[in-house]
Amino acid sequence: MSVASQRLIFFSKWKGIWPLMREMLKNLLAAYKIFSSTGGSIIASSSAFSLLLTIVPMALLLIRVVGFFVGDISLSNEKIFILSAQFLPGVAPDLVVKMKTIITELLKGKSTISLVNFLMLVWSSLLFLNSIWHGLYLLTGDRSYRSFRRHFKGLAIILISVLLLGVTLTLPMAISFVEALIRKNFFTAFIFEHFPAMAPVLNEFLTMGLFTKLLVKSNLLHILILLPYFAFLYRWFLSDKISLKVAGLGASVFVASFFAGKFLFYLYVFYLRNNYVDNYGDYYTFLLSLIWLFIVICFFFYGVCVCKVFHQAEVARKGGGLNDKSYS
Repeated sequence: MSVASQRLIFFSKWKGIWPLMREMLKNLLAAYKIFSSTGGSIIASSSAFSLLLTIVPMALLLIRVVGFFVGDISLSNEKIFILSAQFLPGVAPDLVVKMKTIITELLKGKSTISLVNFLMLVWSSLLFLNSIWHGLYLLTGDRSYRSFRRHFKGLAIILISVLLLGVTLTLPMAISFVEALIRKNFFTAFIFEHFPAMAPVLNEFLTMGLFTKLLVKSNLLHILILLPYFAFLYRWFLSDKISLKVAGLGASVFVASFFAGKFLFYLYVFYLRNNYVDNYGDYYTFLLSLIWLFIVICFFFYGVCVCKVFHQAEVARKGGGLNDKSYS
């Protein structure tokens, strides 16, 4: 095949991809316009404030429930805060540190959790979810988000979040166990015994800890967990009005924005650290944690707008066959 033919094939493929990319960029821009015109940043600030008011009860609830299933509340407390710190830029860990201090002191109390205390923790956690429901109402115009039955969905979200936390905490141990099995099994023993020439290469590969480095010590494991979780959340929050494909797209935009924003936020603070220290002293990292919390919730609501726009585009392509009164 000649060079000219290869170029022609390349440009013909690019010509087919470009309209899809252009439509996607157009829809992402339309989603940003919806986010801006409906006061998405104000909605996010309201939810961030609600989260700050309820973050201690929510953390207590998650730690106690996960600790109940794991069998060790102190272990779940330690692991959950280690996991939480990984979602903050390295320059803004103070919010997690201060919250861990508060939670640890509360967990040292001699009183055991009762049904009344448990219900109070659940009710406090629902206050934050109520701010999410109200934000969805303002962004989509769907009044059903203000109905009382949404609180029952909130209970389901809390339960699913607890299950996800439990899985997330046990996954690294499971990966390490699988890696140990790979190192010591019949196949590797057979190679070491019958093919000694391959032993150095295989031994080098096995001691690399490839699975641990690739999954546990990188963002890949977080991405693999966050993508299905937020795809489920978007579809659950939007009352199954959107398809799984649209929910997955919204989750992908949120996760991509989260990790890109985390990296850019780190660079921004790294070069302006001295200014923050001069203005806010030792509390500058706490302030940065609050700013990062607000930015993440902005990303979440932007993902809602992305789901809305791509859902409308999907309905338009199908000739309006779906019921889309609330998103029109």
